[in-house]
Amino acid sequence: MIYDLRTYSFAPGNAQQYLKVYEELALALQLKHQKNMVGFWQTDIGPLNRTVSIWAYDSLAAREEAKAALGQEAQWKEYLRAAQPLILSQENAILKPAPFFKK
Repeated sequence: MIYDLRTYSFAPGNAQQYLKVYEELALALQLKHQKNMVGFWQTDIGPLNRTVSIWAYDSLAAREEAKAALGQEAQWKEYLRAAQPLILSQENAILKPAPFFKK
């Protein structure tokens, strides 16, 4: 199992608009192709105006397959057009469990 950790940063005021756009245009579609959402959060203490999400995949190949299928969806392209102007930066990390962590 691997985990895809994604952090998006926004200008003040844009985080709430992004969450609205994401919920309306992307959430159901993403869950259709990327079924293992571990969680989706917004920061409250520390660096503000950020969202953090974690997605689980059986492998890098499974992640690539899901993302490719998602990218073919017309509504995903609509989401990207609406969301990208709201995002200041994004970070992505692929995490794999330490050898002793068996879950």
